[in-house]
Amino acid sequence: MLSTRSLTLVALSMALLLIGINSQSGWLFWLAGLLIAALLVSWLESLLLVRNLHAERTLPPRAIEGEPLEVELRVRNGGRLARYLLAVVDADPCAEETPARFSLKSTRRSAREVLRETLAGGEDEPGEVSQEPGGPAVLLLPRLAGREEVILRYRRGGLRRGIYRDWPLYFYSEGTLGLSRHSSRIRPASRLEVHPSYVELSAFPFLDALIYPWRELLPVASRGEGLDFYGVREYQPGDPLGRVHWRTTARRGDLAVREFEAERTTRLAILLDNRGGDADAWRARDRLDLQARVAASIAAYAFNAGCPVTLAAYRGSTPAIHEAPGLQAALGWLAALEADGIPAPREQLEGLLPLLPGNALVCQVMAIGSPGELPFSSSPPRGSRLAWILVTASHGKTCNSIVGGTDALEELLHQGQAWFPDFLEGIAVCGEGEDLRKCLENPCITCAGWRYPGK
Repeated sequence: MLSTRSLTLVALSMALLLIGINSQSGWLFWLAGLLIAALLVSWLESLLLVRNLHAERTLPPRAIEGEPLEVELRVRNGGRLARYLLAVVDADPCAEETPARFSLKSTRRSAREVLRETLAGGEDEPGEVSQEPGGPAVLLLPRLAGREEVILRYRRGGLRRGIYRDWPLYFYSEGTLGLSRHSSRIRPASRLEVHPSYVELSAFPFLDALIYPWRELLPVASRGEGLDFYGVREYQPGDPLGRVHWRTTARRGDLAVREFEAERTTRLAILLDNRGGDADAWRARDRLDLQARVAASIAAYAFNAGCPVTLAAYRGSTPAIHEAPGLQAALGWLAALEADGIPAPREQLEGLLPLLPGNALVCQVMAIGSPGELPFSSSPPRGSRLAWILVTASHGKTCNSIVGGTDALEELLHQGQAWFPDFLEGIAVCGEGEDLRKCLENPCITCAGWRYPGK
């Protein structure tokens, strides 16, 4: 590929040829031929400098969005000739499209800016990368000898949630003269799992009401598999001999076994609204990223409290359920979630409720644009409780502004569409750019045992 300097050189050579023809000056033909020869040599040199090069990429298998990532590149020269002024460009794994060729464009700066930066000592070390968050990382190799292998390290920033595989790496050269430029592309085997970031919650009122039973009336104990002693009953065929209560057996003359109370475990189900398509200039991917951070924060709190967590979404029109055995598994599932769902929140809830565990807290994380999109239902979800976590792109749309302002929820309350369902625990609102910890620890509407105060 020819650069601007190359085109200028071609134009200058043509001008010398025309002048030489008109003036019959042989030395002008010689000078024009020299310039064209230099251009051809530079073109061939830059082409050979990016050939027969190999690279391996080493990085941690998992990362958290927004946090820096240590990347190591092992570059090897497969040829015998040395390579000079070679640029190694590691593409952005989060980029939606990667070009077949790479072109390094330098930023134009005035002489005053260059002088000021030089006096301030702001020049980078040779080979050091100044990678902008979310862009490609460019590393300079002044010289790479034949059959030599070097290791380059840098820190990458600006990662966003997702799973990325085999993103390209470019070798770029402009040759010694800088009159032409060539690049080659390879795809080192790589896999990076970027988990959504989350906040450590000190409380989550919707789940706390179910986790701590002493805040409510204690249910009647029932028999089952647990650790607490329930009573003694007669032996039945199939009972393990280890449960025989020998003192009662000796007193009654018949075998008696011990019984235990059934353990009551609070379950948490998180339903995400992963519909595709942009809404109100809010991209579907950005909308889903915020929901993933909300779900990860709630799941982390539930796992710390010892509650099993179920994650749910849609793959097109098909429900997808994931029983997460731990926080890392939940974060991995959230990282792989794509905005490819089709049903609206009401259809999502109706389709997934039969598949979700009963007697659980169902947190439905969704983005709505009008009160009519709220998934009201007349029947409780199989004995479970329901909480709505609404996400919005508007900055400053906190819980107080929504309840006391003109938001869709306030409009819904004034229209009286009426009362919230009895099984609704409450509503929390999380705006993009807001403090998730504050939004989740202090929900705007709590319906546990009472109606909204304004009604």
